[in-house]
Amino acid sequence: MTNSESLEGGIEQSDWQERLDRFAQRLQLSRHDPISLLELRDDLERTVGLLPGGNPGFRLRALRLLAEASMQTGEYSAAFDVLVSALSIDDFADQDMRDSARMALVDAAIRSGRQADALALLETLKRSYENEVGTTLAAHNLLKSLGRRDEAIQLLERLVAEDHPASLGLAVAFHALGVILDETGRSSEALTMFSRASDALGSNSELQADLHNSKSVALQKIGRIDEAVKEADKAISLAQASGDMSTLAVAYLSRGNACQAGGQTALALQHFDHGLVVGGWSQSREHEITLLNNIALCYLELGQLALYSRYLLWALDVAEELDDKRAKALGLTNLATMSEPSEARVLLTEAYAIHLHLGDRAGQVGVLNQLAVAVGKDGYPEDALDYAKEALEIAQEVTDPQLLMLCYGQVGSLLAADAEPQLAWDSLMESLSWAEILRRETNVALVRLSMMAEVDSYIDEAIKLAAREADRHTDHVRQQWLSRLFSVLERFRARVLMDQMGSDGVIGEQALPSAPRAELSALTNHVRTLQGLLAMQDATGRYKEDRSVVAEELSSARRQLADFHAYLAQSNPRFGALSLVDPVDMDWLTAVVPRDVAIVEFTNVGDDLASLTYVNEELFFVRHGNTRDVKEVSGKFREACRSFADIQTTVDLGGQLGELVVRPILSETSFDQVRHLLIVPALDVFSVPLDGYRIDGAYLFERFSLSYLPSTSVAKQLRRGVRVGGALVIGDPDGSLPYARQEALEIGE
Repeated sequence: MTNSESLEGGIEQSDWQERLDRFAQRLQLSRHDPISLLELRDDLERTVGLLPGGNPGFRLRALRLLAEASMQTGEYSAAFDVLVSALSIDDFADQDMRDSARMALVDAAIRSGRQADALALLETLKRSYENEVGTTLAAHNLLKSLGRRDEAIQLLERLVAEDHPASLGLAVAFHALGVILDETGRSSEALTMFSRASDALGSNSELQADLHNSKSVALQKIGRIDEAVKEADKAISLAQASGDMSTLAVAYLSRGNACQAGGQTALALQHFDHGLVVGGWSQSREHEITLLNNIALCYLELGQLALYSRYLLWALDVAEELDDKRAKALGLTNLATMSEPSEARVLLTEAYAIHLHLGDRAGQVGVLNQLAVAVGKDGYPEDALDYAKEALEIAQEVTDPQLLMLCYGQVGSLLAADAEPQLAWDSLMESLSWAEILRRETNVALVRLSMMAEVDSYIDEAIKLAAREADRHTDHVRQQWLSRLFSVLERFRARVLMDQMGSDGVIGEQALPSAPRAELSALTNHVRTLQGLLAMQDATGRYKEDRSVVAEELSSARRQLADFHAYLAQSNPRFGALSLVDPVDMDWLTAVVPRDVAIVEFTNVGDDLASLTYVNEELFFVRHGNTRDVKEVSGKFREACRSFADIQTTVDLGGQLGELVVRPILSETSFDQVRHLLIVPALDVFSVPLDGYRIDGAYLFERFSLSYLPSTSVAKQLRRGVRVGGALVIGDPDGSLPYARQEALEIGE
């Protein structure tokens, strides 16, 4: 029907049927033509007014077409009103048609901002199995979009707990529940849901590629990288077979992420490139910015800074083109890391303005911290400290542990540079405290390890600060700073060791019986869900009136989680040994360490190798020179021992190490009563045990007996007699020690 056709009365029923059919055809043909859609909507409005009142079926169909045309043109409120009119007509062919109209009404309600109406409508639609699955999924999506994740999870959990027959809809429900569980840190539970989704699909290949993609993401989060790679490969094969280029792009993204997590940067780059290409073939740009940013990061890891900048600029151009404000802010922030300080300030100021406009508090914190770095490099330390303090103020309002960890660390580092040692120390210790809270609230081992990598720089700052202040003072003040140095070393080393021992699920899957493990998981997930809700409120500016209620509930949930951790540490020694940091202090050393034992703990202080020795109830601090020099001699000594070189060369190198490493320690204090040395080596420095070092013409083992520990705090655990399920035997870590692997295997047996 054209604008010139008559729409006057007197038209036969068959003519009305034909005209409505032609409207339906026009709607199908006009989907991508905004002008034609507007003309069609106007024609339909006139037609509805001219339809004879005696045939409600025609009126119903015309209203449905008008509603669909209104939705296509973005007139969601108008579509809602039209569908309400349609549902008031009694002459529906069957209940399914009425339910279909109600689902369209739900969609219009959501799009027009009438979420309460949409939820009420969805409740009325739960009539049959298939309808219940479909409407529950719609309600889940609605609740998730509103940030009400707890309710969204509960809705799907109730659905999948019921005895529904296998169907595509049920598989989608299992998959959706798995995705939201994975997003809230419950990756192991998510994998179970993905398996149930696969069972519900049966031989149906639909959704299988998406399931494998989701499995890959969840497996990466819990550190099962090899399995994640296999799942991504399955997704790639299925997507290639089906010709679904959009899903294939996501599969390549998952495969690349798995490679990157496994340290295969070059291979990850290839997969991200493939994803970018097939994403272009699909004409879907949904993941283009993510792929471009990931490619840029690969080039950064490979040291190709020009390509890093090029891909960042490309991602920024796409963000501009798609009007993606968040992606643009991220691009500006990343680009600032490669810019001169003055240019970085301009880029970061623009990024901050975007986050401010979006109401994204976490984004503001990140940019302010980076601004602090940029202006500090530009020679304005006072401005840098002001930016860092402003970031800290916002982080304190947001109460996100990771932001607080980073902000306190940043402020502490700047205060240390500003010669405010006590304030700097307090801020750095606060950063470490929030790092512990973050670790406790993160029940995924891989995330814990990556989080600890972020705090390494603040640990280094604390070590350098304590060492510097110890060098500056004497007597009891010097001892105070050395005690602080010892405490931070132990705190850090104990945590790293526990995280590494727990990274394969020792804590979460083996150390606890099922009941307390389930309660610990539930408490942890509750905290993370509340954190996500607060983050959504701060990022979107929605439901701010409820923020104080959520924040209070989060504070309470954190206290419950901390109390439960403490209870478990007391009631289950194995869990306590592998979960909570319990570093030794001076009181413990004084009470426990005999006078014939000295503890020598090595560390890196900036570029220097240093040692902290406890003997006769005192701490002594020594710098041994550049770490690189000690490491070089140690490497030569190792090669000489391995190759059975000239014995004199080996002896001479052992003597050099004795002078570099042992002599300064023995010269610092009297070792007359000491018979045993407990050595805590520095990472990547000593490649041969200190027993082989020579001093005053003798090997060190001829003067002392020696023991080695990853931290002094481990001695505290051993003294308690804590059993952690057998022995941990480590030998031949890189395959270069003759017979060491056989030795370790035999001992392990």
